[in-house]
Amino acid sequence: MFMDIKPILSIVLIAIIIFSGCTSTSTPSGYSQDSNPTKYHTYISGGEIHWQFADRQGNKIQWSLPIETYRNYVTMEKNLQILRLKCQTCPTSPIAITDYRSFVQPEFFEKVIDTLTAGRTDKEFVEEVFNLKRQLIVYGVTNETAQWSAETLTEGRGSCRDTAVLMGSLLTAGNNQARYGMTIEFIYLDANNIENPKNVNHIILYVKFKDGTNRLIETTAKENVDIYKGVRGWSFDITKIDTCNDRTIFGQCSGLNVGLYCDNGNLIRKCQLCGCPTDYPYCRSDGSCFRYR
Repeated sequence: MFMDIKPILSIVLIAIIIFSGCTSTSTPSGYSQDSNPTKYHTYISGGEIHWQFADRQGNKIQWSLPIETYRNYVTMEKNLQILRLKCQTCPTSPIAITDYRSFVQPEFFEKVIDTLTAGRTDKEFVEEVFNLKRQLIVYGVTNETAQWSAETLTEGRGSCRDTAVLMGSLLTAGNNQARYGMTIEFIYLDANNIENPKNVNHIILYVKFKDGTNRLIETTAKENVDIYKGVRGWSFDITKIDTCNDRTIFGQCSGLNVGLYCDNGNLIRKCQLCGCPTDYPYCRSDGSCFRYR
């Protein structure tokens, strides 16, 4: 049942390692991640948002972003595209769900991701990404629609879709930067019927490493353990996502511009498939919409 199913905004993040209030190239290892959890947090200071956490060796890391850049980023209009998943074991088929691939933005982390990849193997990097998520994010539904990674980091909470988008963005950024050669996918599934889906209500990550081994990652878990030995669901590759200029994924109808379809990077009129807006409700044979019959 598995199916294989670019950036708008460039931001600058500053990665620094801090010890005792002084900028330094390193800190002593052995820093306890549990002895003082208040060390790991998000705060605003000096016109910037700061995300502070520790790597698995106990070195403290801080990422910073100007507030105005953050505001521009999180207020971008969200292109809500729809996937229609065929399901032989479900009461109804196809099942319409939101396509969260357009929320994956590795470019958000491209200036800082080397703080998690440097000197690490692909599998060690995946553990570091989960470690960051574990420290800064707790499970909780905050919005009706998915959040950008910046929103999830700053609010400190998110649902499965939000943590999957966050970790997916981090993993693809590191995969691009370090050239690990991993394959990274979203998997949609039924959390109540892992091997015999009746619905679609959950999303997890699948990572295939260059050596051929793989991991299924439950992004809402507190520890990165192998919860799943196998699942039956719908997989969509996020290793490299090709989109049109409004972030519509290749081969999808735009969620922002009703009636337009992303055809290999070009938005074309295709109302027969993508429908028409309410003020131009009728569809012509050439794919365009018009107001009056």
